[in-house]
Amino acid sequence: MIAILFFSKDADSFCKITNDIRFAQTGTAYVVDENGTNIMNNDIEKVKNKVNRIEDAKTDSSYEELADITKKMISGESGAGSYKFDGKTKFLGYAPVENTGWSVGITCDLADMLSQMNNLIVMLIIIGTVALIIMLIVSYFIADKISKRLVKLKDEVEEISTGNFEAKEINETINDEITAIYNSLEDTKKSVGNMINVIKESADELNNESTQLKNISEIFIEGTSNINDSIAQATKGTESQASELSEINIILNDFDAKMNESKENIDSINKKSKDISNKANDSCEDMENLSKFMEVLNDSFASFAKEILEMVATSEEISVATNEFVVSSTDIKDSTDNLSELTSNMEKAVNQFRI
Repeated sequence: MIAILFFSKDADSFCKITNDIRFAQTGTAYVVDENGTNIMNNDIEKVKNKVNRIEDAKTDSSYEELADITKKMISGESGAGSYKFDGKTKFLGYAPVENTGWSVGITCDLADMLSQMNNLIVMLIIIGTVALIIMLIVSYFIADKISKRLVKLKDEVEEISTGNFEAKEINETINDEITAIYNSLEDTKKSVGNMINVIKESADELNNESTQLKNISEIFIEGTSNINDSIAQATKGTESQASELSEINIILNDFDAKMNESKENIDSINKKSKDISNKANDSCEDMENLSKFMEVLNDSFASFAKEILEMVATSEEISVATNEFVVSSTDIKDSTDNLSELTSNMEKAVNQFRI
């Protein structure tokens, strides 16, 4: 058995559904089937007459814009568009009804929609103005707080520029970029302050060492002055010693001359002694001359001895000259002893001659 269920409802009932849908003053709703035919409309006559704007556009070009939108509606698209009808520009929004092939459209005069939009624009302007005022107030408080923190940061930078690197306690509760900069400045102040303290201590130590070096330099200069004085005195002593050595040299030259004279006299005595030994009969006058010669020789030796004593007294101040003089004195003494021995022999010979 096959059962068929028919559901039937008149067009007025469907139209009441669309009549309840209103937008602004002129906005109405309608529904078209998969062919573009009006099946629901607030104008019941359009439903009864099965108005189809796609078909109407084939004979009346004024429906072409609406026909194009209707084609999009029956193809299942959703969107909006505008068209002209009865000398007015209308706006149409549409969307498909799922699983039916139908499409719902809501149309409204563009002027009516814009009037509603004007109200919306006014409302948006009012809301935007209020929001802008609120944002300005909030921005003012935020900017004021940030400005105070930036002023504080500027003061820190100015302190650093004046050479004040004393670190301060940070009381910032907000953890942001300004706080990070402030912390970095404080760390920089601590580091630079420590470096300055180290440099200051090093400078103090260097100053103390410089003072000590100055004192040492003064002592060194004083010692150098003393050395210069000593050198000057030594120079004077050397000049005095040179003068004394020159005098000694003169005395020695005189002594050498007298020694040569003594040698000649001794040679003469030797010659005369030989003559005495060979000639026992020479006259007494020769002996007297010899005695006088011996007296002159003794006087010369006395004068020579006195000069030697003066030379010895002088040479005591100069050790090197004294040593050389002692050697010379020793030689002179030996010569004197030899001469004394020779004189003694001559006296013995004279005595024998007298006998």
